[in-house]
Amino acid sequence: MSRFLDKLTARLAGVPYAALPLGIAASLEMGVPLIYPRKEVKSHGRGKQIEGEFQTGDRVIVIEDLVTTAGSLIQSIDILRDAGRIDQAQCDRIRTNLNEHL
Repeated sequence: MSRFLDKLTARLAGVPYAALPLGIAASLEMGVPLIYPRKEVKSHGRGKQIEGEFQTGDRVIVIEDLVTTAGSLIQSIDILRDAGRIDQAQCDRIRTNLNEHL
């Protein structure tokens, strides 16, 4: 995993919910903070779509445990993109690569 990190990587993002333990382990091992996009916004508390500290423009590596149809992965990427974590060009490239391999 560390071979994908560079000086610009600011956060790891675990795809809810099965990949969160993997994201936590990677975050602790590499010392990179973890965020995660919620599938649904909570109706109580702060009502956040993304849990964890982040800033617009942070570079994020998304961690998924299993990709079958890529539905959860794409949903998470879209949530991160809408919050300014991933730009549209990166999303398009990810979708193209997923479609070629699934």
